[in-house]
Amino acid sequence: MKRTERRGIGPTILVAGLVLTLALTGCGGANDARGATSPTASGSSSASATGTAVTGAPAVQPADVAAILADYDARNNAAIAAAGQGFDSTAWADADTGAVLESDIIGTQLAKAQEDHGDATLVLTHADPVAYLPLVDAAQPWFLVRATLSDVPRLVSLTRAGAGQPWKVEASVELPSGVADPAAPGADSTVAATDHEQVQKAIASVIRSIDDPATDPGVFVGPLAEHRRHLDTNASGLGADAFTSTTTPYAGPLTDQGGPGGSTRVVRSADGSVLALASLRNRVVFTREGGTLEHGPDFAVVTGQSGPQPSLTYDFLVSVVIRLDEDGTVAVVGSSLGNLPVR
Repeated sequence: MKRTERRGIGPTILVAGLVLTLALTGCGGANDARGATSPTASGSSSASATGTAVTGAPAVQPADVAAILADYDARNNAAIAAAGQGFDSTAWADADTGAVLESDIIGTQLAKAQEDHGDATLVLTHADPVAYLPLVDAAQPWFLVRATLSDVPRLVSLTRAGAGQPWKVEASVELPSGVADPAAPGADSTVAATDHEQVQKAIASVIRSIDDPATDPGVFVGPLAEHRRHLDTNASGLGADAFTSTTTPYAGPLTDQGGPGGSTRVVRSADGSVLALASLRNRVVFTREGGTLEHGPDFAVVTGQSGPQPSLTYDFLVSVVIRLDEDGTVAVVGSSLGNLPVR
């Protein structure tokens, strides 16, 4: 996972000042050598997004969470050093997975094109971890952690490929407003089918708002708000006179979000609220009426596309934390932003 989203317009911005790059810092998991265990005993049943019964256990024990994050931090800091010293992106795969890994790699490629080594001596440590531990399928383990990184509260999702494999970070979001403490590990932190349905509706609403801000400007918090401001005010930085925004879940269709095929993790908090950490792909296509556009030199190197183009396409990783209160209130309480390769 990257350190923090860079803000403001400057030489490290990717799309002619439109988009924020992430600093050369990563995020990963921890392996069993540091004390993490994956319980084999069955827990109680709960309802999945499809309404079928799921019997499982929390992916880890509460006492193991600090060791998991410490091991993750060690691998993450090794990746920071490798990326900063020699623009080596291979170590990110030891720490991260999924969208975060893709964002790490393209961030390192862009840093190389910009000859920006960042701070290769940076050491990051997650502090004061508090884990949300729902019942999960042992074949697809995951859990969420609220922790502080560089004095900023974050909600982090970790997963691993199987028993004995290192825990890796698949999503991490800034939490400027904080969130409630987790419910008791196990069944109390596990959400029901009706909760998943509400989460999917909330994600659909957030997507509509990202693509059409007039729908609900309230979703724009943190880096997501700055991203949208840059799009609205600086499209002409590319010579474009129009752009379209299309947002989709990073993995799986909307109906899979909260389930094994999606990229959204959902838990219940002690105050009864439901938290959803959703990773989204925001595709922005810039056009110029009657003309062509060109990538900036950094992005041209990374994409292999130089010279005039009929349109320019950029993909961004937008991760959000959505809180659904028991009274039906839905709010975006945190966001993070990164770049993704165009696929």
